[in-house]
Amino acid sequence: SSPDIWISDIESGFIPHFTRTIHRFGDLDDRHNFGRCADALGHTRAFSYWTRRGITIDTQRWYETCASHDWPGLLEGLLHCVHDQEIPSPPRAWEGTLWGDKTPAYMTEVPLLADLFPQGRFVHLIRDPRDCCLSAEHAWGHSPLRTAQRWADWVRACRTAGCRLGSGRYLEVQYENLVSDVEEKLAEVFAFLGVPTPDNAGRLLRVPEN
Repeated sequence: SSPDIWISDIESGFIPHFTRTIHRFGDLDDRHNFGRCADALGHTRAFSYWTRRGITIDTQRWYETCASHDWPGLLEGLLHCVHDQEIPSPPRAWEGTLWGDKTPAYMTEVPLLADLFPQGRFVHLIRDPRDCCLSAEHAWGHSPLRTAQRWADWVRACRTAGCRLGSGRYLEVQYENLVSDVEEKLAEVFAFLGVPTPDNAGRLLRVPEN
């Protein structure tokens, strides 16, 4: 809801895999190679979700939108195109906007993402594992034992990587503290990201009383 930050409603999920294999497409400045990469990305789950929402990515416009034709530049160009369709009215400028991704599995990919985006910052929102287990069981029928083990593994991996990055690039926030003191915790997150706290920060997150 901040005018300075944009994150797609759709989790990408594909960045780590393509980061490790992007060399197979060759020089992405070459329009043909760029198109091959775009076609491959078009078969990912994120693209199928964007398509269901009426978001279509024109490869030529995507190519022209990229500030640079390396892998990070390709990703930013892609999200620029998604941004312009997710927020068509009133239009919101992309220039100067911080963009992010909220894919939970990226908790285990912080070192890779930190190298890919040297200026990137990471907000690690940690929820009580008991609530995570109940949520996963209710939503997807996952075993609580399986969810608890994954929670422990992922949180441990993310914390370890975050400690190595340091407080300038890694911020840890407890979900329960966020919902109990919305204004203070959101102000902490916005300060960490280096953007102003919106005037309506206290109303950005509404928690049921019961």
